[in-house]
Amino acid sequence: MNTISLRKENIYKINQALTLDRLDLLLKRAFDVSVSLACLILVSPLFFVVAVTIKCDSKGPVIFRNLRIGQNCRPFFMYKFRTMKKDAEEMLEKDPGLKKRFEVNFKLKNDSRVTYIGKILRRTGLDELPQLINILVGDMSLVGPRPILREEIKKTSPHRFSVPPGLTGLWQISGKSLLSYDEKCRLDDHYATCRSVIFDLRIIFKTIPAIVRGKGFF
Repeated sequence: MNTISLRKENIYKINQALTLDRLDLLLKRAFDVSVSLACLILVSPLFFVVAVTIKCDSKGPVIFRNLRIGQNCRPFFMYKFRTMKKDAEEMLEKDPGLKKRFEVNFKLKNDSRVTYIGKILRRTGLDELPQLINILVGDMSLVGPRPILREEIKKTSPHRFSVPPGLTGLWQISGKSLLSYDEKCRLDDHYATCRSVIFDLRIIFKTIPAIVRGKGFF
């Protein structure tokens, strides 16, 4: 086989791979839109119940907006049900020791800033339901790497930004907050490399048992 034929064959293989990748992304987006929209309709009564419960438990807004970094390093506001006291961020800034502990893993176990209802919402994963809105508008996906803070960019691999962050992911089914920061980053990179619709479905099916077990949900 001459050089020209080899080049043509390589170009064909590359184009074929790119076509399959585009098709996979298209299927992933279609799945995200259909499932997030259906879930938003189905759980709308639950949204109301959770909102009333949060308002009765503590002062502050029902929805917490937090700036996160998404696909291609694009910043977006991620939505969650508020699980902390109204002045939680100010409390963190005023306590150097607490902030230092937070920056190790960007998560605190036995966080005194979390409200009583907030603990229940975190334990059940209900605090993350508003992220269905992020998925519907395209900021996030049902499955993907963790939606990270701006402060984490330098600590993570650029490869993870090739895909949108997810509501669930490998970190969620592997121990979540019990994992070290490096372990979470490795799982994010692994997902970005191996992602596919089939892989997403496997992760989704493993998410519900992970929530029931409650391992790392705090």
